[in-house]
This record gives sequence, structure tokens and C-alpha cells, in this order.
Amino acid sequence: MSALFWRGDEVKAMFSLYRAPGQPEFDEADIARIDALRPHIETAIDRVQKLQHERLRRKVLEEFNRHIPIGLLLLDWDLHPVFANHQAVQECAIWVHGPGVARGLVTRERMEVPEAVRRVCEQLRVEILKVNAKERPKFPQRLERLEHPQAPGRIASVSAVNAAPGLLARPGFLVVLEDRTMERRTEANVTPERQRLLWALSPSERELALLICEGCSNQEIARRLKKSLLTIKKQATSVFAKLGVPSRARLMALLR
Repeated sequence: MSALFWRGDEVKAMFSLYRAPGQPEFDEADIARIDALRPHIETAIDRVQKLQHERLRRKVLEEFNRHIPIGLLLLDWDLHPVFANHQAVQECAIWVHGPGVARGLVTRERMEVPEAVRRVCEQLRVEILKVNAKERPKFPQRLERLEHPQAPGRIASVSAVNAAPGLLARPGFLVVLEDRTMERRTEANVTPERQRLLWALSPSERELALLICEGCSNQEIARRLKKSLLTIKKQATSVFAKLGVPSRARLMALLR
């Protein structure tokens, strides 16, 4: 026995029930019971479809966030990572270990939340508990910014997410990790109209593009960045594709 559920003139779902061999056929009483359950079945189908749409939107958003040239890190209430794009993993390694050591530690398995970021999140967590415990007012939106003490230009911005009182889910923390050291380099070496092109690249791609413009070979770049030659070649190909140039010579001319 099957039931069709419609959205306008399109079938949105079909619900079917089967009896095992040897069982009797559905009688009128069975059909009446199923018909009485039809509104509840349709509600369940709508919920499943809504969850599927939300999952699709989340996957699209996560895929977008993975490719933007800014580190995005989402922590839960206990400061465990919920989401981190590749740039966030790289920036966390630099915050914890420094730029020189970090190049060999850019893996999700080794990712550590910087201690300075943890302290800010812990302070916000205490304030959230205090505010929510007293007459349950709305927690004010705050953005805490801090700069790496040994690497000027490395900025972390921390804010509480979903911190409204009365919600069942505990708040989380959004950490935006930025590398602004490139801004200082490009201001001196690249004209403003060329900076727009550089910011179409990820931070690692911008670093590679500037080294190419200095005349470095792939082998030299691999040695300086402590990356494999294959990785450098793949990144160079990505840079050429994003900027629409066919060769190193054209890239150098574009960014000169």
C-alpha cells in the first residue's frame, strides 16, 4: 500500500507499507488507520526535506569557507574545534609555533587552538554565564581583537556565537584569523591596481606569486617555503588559472 504526497502538481514523496509473505492483505480498517496518520507522515516528510536542504546549504557554505583567504575557526562551548578551513589550520600553527616551524605542522590532526585565543574565549564564557544568570538579559555582541606578540600583522578576532539567553544549545565562539603582513609587503612592492589581483589569491598563493616575481625558480621557492616541488607546481598552476595568465613571464609582467 502506498500514499503519494503532493506539492502543487509535483509529487514530493511516496510512503509505502508492505506485508510479509503469508500475512493478510490490508483491510479497510488498516487503510483507515494509515489515512488517519497521513498528516503526521507528511509532517515527518517535510522535516526530513528541511533537514536535507539545511545540510546542503551547510555543505555549500563550508566549501565556500574552505577557499576564502581568511582563517575561519568555530569552537564549541568547551573550546573544541567544530569547523576550521585550511587557512585557519595554517594560522593556528603559526600562532602556536611561529612562522618558521609552522610550515611542517599544517595538518588538522596537529591543530592547536592558540593559548591567547583560548584565554579570550574563556573570558567571554565567564561573562556569558554572569549575564545569563542575572534576569537573563541579552548578551551584548562583542568583538575581541588581539595581535600576535611576536608576529605583527597576525590578527585574531574572537566573538561569541548564539549567546542569547534561554537557548538550549550552549554558545560557541567564532575566531577570524587574518594575515596582514602581506599588506605591508605589497604596499612597498606592488602598485594599488595590482594589489586587487593579489587579493584574489589565497595567502600561500600570494606568497608564491611574489616569489615568482622576484625571479625565484620552483626549486628555490620549494626550499624557501619548505614545501615539496610538486606542491609548488600545483600552487603555481592555480595562481596562473586565477589570474588568467599562461606563464611565469606573463605573471611577472602583470604584477610588475
